[in-house]
Amino acid sequence: MKNFLIPTFPSNTIGDVLSFAIELGRRNGARLSGIAADGLFSPAATPIQFVGEADVAYIQARAAENEVESEKLFISHMTAAGAPRLAPEETGFGFDWIGRDERGSLSVPEQARAYDVTIVSRRGKDAAPGQAALLDDCLFESGRPILVVPPERPQTFGDHIVIAWNASSETARTVALGSRLLNGAKKITVVETDSSNSTGPTAAALARNLARNGLPADFHTTPLAGRSAGQAFLDEAQRLGADILFKGAYTQSRLRQMVFGGATAHLLSHVTLPMFMAN
Repeated sequence: MKNFLIPTFPSNTIGDVLSFAIELGRRNGARLSGIAADGLFSPAATPIQFVGEADVAYIQARAAENEVESEKLFISHMTAAGAPRLAPEETGFGFDWIGRDERGSLSVPEQARAYDVTIVSRRGKDAAPGQAALLDDCLFESGRPILVVPPERPQTFGDHIVIAWNASSETARTVALGSRLLNGAKKITVVETDSSNSTGPTAAALARNLARNGLPADFHTTPLAGRSAGQAFLDEAQRLGADILFKGAYTQSRLRQMVFGGATAHLLSHVTLPMFMAN
C-alpha cells in the first residue's frame, strides 16, 4: 500500500491517527494525503433545502474554518515528523494536502475511491462530531478498505494477522483487498466462532486456500461462551498476540446493528488493535 488518505479534523483522537499513519507510511514508502473531514459543518452533511440562507452562510463559514484548522494540524504533524511535502509527480514517503480547490465538490468517501486505504480513528467518547457517520460513509461509498486506529496499539503491525471469519461476502472482500498485507505477514490465523449462522466456507477452508498461495495460515474455532461475536473475535486476537484484525464490515444491515448491536458496531467502538475493514 503506497497511497493513504487521512481525513483530518481537530479532535482528541487525530494525533493517534496521524502518528500511526506517519509510522506506517515511513515503513512502506507511502504518500500520506490529508483532507479535511466531512463533519458537522460540511455542506455535504447538512441538506441545504432544510435550512435558511443565514444558516447556509454559517455552515459555509464554519466549513471554511474547519478546512484551515485541519490543514494546519495535518501539516504541523507531518513536518514535525520530518516528512517531506511531495509534488504530484513525486513518489516515496511524504505527504500532500487535498484542498478544496483540488477536491471540488467531492466528498471524502468519493475521494477515497482513488486511494489504497483510508485511515480513521476508532469511535469513542472523544470522537469528533460527524466522525461515526464519516467512517460508515467511507465503508459504504468508497469501495475501498479503511484502517481503524485505536488509541493503544501493538508495537508491530502486520506480522500476525487475525481474520474474523464468518463466511460472509463482506469478509471475503476484505481478505481480497488486504492481499498486500497478507503477503507480508509472518503468521495468519483465521478465527471463527462455534455458533456462526452464516452459510459458506469454514475457517479451515479459507486457511487451507491461503496456505496454497504460500501464506503462513492456520485456523481456530473459539466458543462464544456468553460473549458477543465482536468481543469473542477481539479476545481471541488479543490472546493470540495479533497486531492487526481483518473484519468484514456490516455483514448484517447497518439499521439492524444500530438497533440490536453486532460485531462491526462493537469492534468500531472497542477494538484495541488496528482493524482492516471493507464492506
